Amino acid sequence: MAFHSTRSDRAKAAILTLLLQGGLFYALLIGLAGDPAVRTPEPAMVAITLPDLPAPPPPPPARRAPRPQGAAAPPNRVAKATPIVIPPPVIPVIVLPPVVAAPVAGLAADSDAGAAPVAGPGSGGGGAGSGTGVGADGDGDGGGGTHARWLKGRISSGDYPRAAVEAGLGGQLVARYTIGANGRVLRCDVVESSGSAVLDETTCALVVKRFRYRPARDAAGRAVGDVVYEDHNWVFERRVEREE
Repeated sequence: MAFHSTRSDRAKAAILTLLLQGGLFYALLIGLAGDPAVRTPEPAMVAITLPDLPAPPPPPPARRAPRPQGAAAPPNRVAKATPIVIPPPVIPVIVLPPVVAAPVAGLAADSDAGAAPVAGPGSGGGGAGSGTGVGADGDGDGGGGTHARWLKGRISSGDYPRAAVEAGLGGQLVARYTIGANGRVLRCDVVESSGSAVLDETTCALVVKRFRYRPARDAAGRAVGDVVYEDHNWVFERRVEREE
């Protein structure tokens, strides 16, 4: 089978050949431009240091409108000092008369207390008188007479307070009895405590209740009051129960 080309066919083939060649040439140029080996070097960057700029000045302070001034006060009255001057007070010095003091304080309240050799109601050491001295015929607390004597009344182990027994308390105390002219104990005071308030109170309560005395006598044989000191010893003994 034979092909016959015409003039127009040859012209079309020539145009197609030129287009192919032009495309290849364009592709070659694009490839050369994208290769880093043939890329045009970029210019080097230069660092430039700029000087510090001055800080901006602060804004001017705000101005306030001036406040109105107050009016002056009216003039005050003129004060003058008084021509009268008060002198300082004069305090008189009071000199008390000397007081004659006795070397020993008296126990009585007699109106006269001398030491004259005559009879009188004083408490001196002169002649006969009714004072508390040691005169010839005085009726005071001088020499002579007898003290109160115990007659009856005792405190036994059965009087031991239950609270003291349970607590195991014991001790010794000194009590002072005030005995009247009738021989009864009017008052009991603990001078030295046993260390237990229960024992002290029990002792005085039993003494006032039970104890009786033969009253004291003065030099004339009259019954008078007296004071007696006695010791009381509370001994606590713990009982040990034995097994039979």
